[in-house]
Amino acid sequence: MGKKNGRFSGWWKAEKDKIAGIPGTSKKIGYIWEYYKLWIIGIVFGIWFITFAVRQYTTGLKDYWCFMIFANTYADAGDHSELWEDYVGYAGFDLTEKAVHFDAASYFDYLKGVTGNSYFEGFVAYADSGTLDAIVMGRDSLTALGQTGRLLDLNSPECASIREKYGDRFLYAVPLDEEYSTEEIPVCIDISDSRLVREYGIYSEPCALGIGALSDNVESVELFLVFWALIFTAARFLQYFRIVKNYKEETQATVTQIRDHEPASKKEPPALDVLLTYQIDGEERSSEIIVPREQAERYQVGSRVGIRYYAEENGAVHIASAGDAPRKIMFAYLALIVLEIVIYAVIWKILL
Repeated sequence: MGKKNGRFSGWWKAEKDKIAGIPGTSKKIGYIWEYYKLWIIGIVFGIWFITFAVRQYTTGLKDYWCFMIFANTYADAGDHSELWEDYVGYAGFDLTEKAVHFDAASYFDYLKGVTGNSYFEGFVAYADSGTLDAIVMGRDSLTALGQTGRLLDLNSPECASIREKYGDRFLYAVPLDEEYSTEEIPVCIDISDSRLVREYGIYSEPCALGIGALSDNVESVELFLVFWALIFTAARFLQYFRIVKNYKEETQATVTQIRDHEPASKKEPPALDVLLTYQIDGEERSSEIIVPREQAERYQVGSRVGIRYYAEENGAVHIASAGDAPRKIMFAYLALIVLEIVIYAVIWKILL
């Protein structure tokens, strides 16, 4: 062993002296490459292979309870974020068995072109391999992305439960593949008014959720939607609780303008945008509200309607309908919270 080490040391010293005697850096590099390129290639390949193997072992070979992409956001929505922690805890996933991955570092917009976009290519790879379970992004961009066939047709049998609960939030697109369909199909779910989205600060624009076309974890996505719906319902309950608690003053408002409300989805009930003007402490103010179309007779230009209001110390004013409606709605949302908890318990028991 000692003789071998001595031979190597002698060879290494001789090579160092030889290289040192070669004039010019480029010639030295040329000599090293000429005589040792196989060694260099082998070492580089070895380092790459070890790195690749470690990465595959720790990430790439995992099976997932749920793999989601939150595209085009700079908010903290990735693994171990508050959103991730809350969802994993809510769903009760055993992370020693499978992983839950939230990818919040993906930036592409199908409406603006995706040629050469590595993030889009990553999305395609995840979708086509069946790894992708769901993607959340801007509503219009995701609807357009649904044309590619990489989002699950929500009319599919595996989406029956989702369709029953959230069918009024479906967004539609015509597939590019005319052999599949020449008619609009539901490709994603509008979650624009989700307090989950707003309170976690993930998106400020209207957004939607689509399911990967080859996903095997539709149940996990449904759990995410139930998780979102539960938080949304609780937030709406708190909203009306605050109205009942704080909006104690009443006054009369005048309807000054009415126009058709632009729906967020095809199944959203017809409604009107109504502009009201009113006075508080002698100061004239105006606010716009959305009312169901069946209440159109009550809201005519020039008509007077009762409102509750709450004035903050900074001068901001918030209004709500007068009468017992807010209290009734508050208790309705409370009942819905209880119902959703029961639904979650049943789904969790059946699926997990």
